[in-house]
Amino acid sequence: MAFHGSPMDDTNTIAPFSWVHGIMISIFDGVKSVLQISENDPGLALLLVHLNANLKAVFNDPRSMFVSTSVREYLFDGVRFCINPQGIAKAICNQIKESGSKTIREKSDGSLAFSFFGHKNGSGHEVYEVHTGKGDPMRVLEIQKLDDSHNLQVWLNASSEGETSVCNQINGTDASAYPPFRQRGDSMYIFSADICRSVQLFYQTDIQYQGIPGYRYSIGENFINDIGPEHDNECFCVDKLANVIKRKNGCLYAGALDLTTCLGELL
Repeated sequence: MAFHGSPMDDTNTIAPFSWVHGIMISIFDGVKSVLQISENDPGLALLLVHLNANLKAVFNDPRSMFVSTSVREYLFDGVRFCINPQGIAKAICNQIKESGSKTIREKSDGSLAFSFFGHKNGSGHEVYEVHTGKGDPMRVLEIQKLDDSHNLQVWLNASSEGETSVCNQINGTDASAYPPFRQRGDSMYIFSADICRSVQLFYQTDIQYQGIPGYRYSIGENFINDIGPEHDNECFCVDKLANVIKRKNGCLYAGALDLTTCLGELL
């Protein structure tokens, strides 16, 4: 990502910058079904030719792999594409629209717009109930309930009776603050509503920040690497994704987490 010119002009707008064609990543799920059908049936190879020819119409006839836009459009308002598409291009755009990606929304003129954070702008509707620290300062700001519930209903539960699994537990704070009186070697939890799960942080090392001593924490292997029955967290293996490489038990390989039941996306 490269910025050009001054970051802010006299009209209080962000100066344009160029960015790698990230839209391709976001819309891949929308067109992959067409690609997979063609790849599985050599007789439909001609479809790939038409698909490739119509990508220009999808992306407004780009002249390079870079697109010039503004920071505001890229992050919030959206970079428009699929502007008045015809034929196969229209079918591709409809597939993208129906995929339900939160980063892509339809504009009033029927075109589509991609933005990283547009769907999150002004969307904080979760209600947290947190501990005040009264009687136990180590629990200050610890989340007690989210939307009037002590647990999530996103991941697999421990039994058919619905016993809450470790994956659905809400632990720690929302990361705006942390428990006091930390000691070397302590671990702690934060809860991230963006990925519908609690994340354990581990002490890493002592640090100095502008002369103030502190501790550095980092995520562990149990974030997205050590996932599965051998790590007692197979409840993250929701097995909702088709046509992806995964283990026989439905768990993805290290470095990937199936967020379908949380966001409808793959991390």
